[in-house]
Amino acid sequence: MSTTHAANSLALTASLLQLRSLRAAGPALFAPLDAHHAHIGAAVRRIAACLGIPVRLDGHARLYSMFSFQTDPPDPATISEADAHNPARSYFRSFTPGNVRAARLLTLYLRLQGVYMETLPTLDLSAAHTADDAAQIVSGLETALGTLQRHGVFL
Repeated sequence: MSTTHAANSLALTASLLQLRSLRAAGPALFAPLDAHHAHIGAAVRRIAACLGIPVRLDGHARLYSMFSFQTDPPDPATISEADAHNPARSYFRSFTPGNVRAARLLTLYLRLQGVYMETLPTLDLSAAHTADDAAQIVSGLETALGTLQRHGVFL
């Protein structure tokens, strides 16, 4: 007989234990996560303003965040009224060739600074991250974005 979890009892048990752990920790579990995300977001705004580059942190601390660029914004004439007020569609419109190139290069330059991110620079924070981890991410961003600017990525 085949069932959904017949071969995955260990994974199901681990999931149950994780849910119990989350319930026991309560809302206090998320306060440091939110604070780290806010700190990194503020640093990104500061770095962008200081260097004059079009980078921002999109998303939410508890779901999914990504560093994105507006090196070549889409033509406003091609955006419908309904789409203009839809954050999800706005986010995906930012995936132009120049913006994706900058994002992929940021990922590589961050890795050189000891900050690992996926192919596109996503910020996947967890409750295990500390203030020191957030500081390392900010330091890596400062160095990586400065290097990208010096290499002419944002021209």
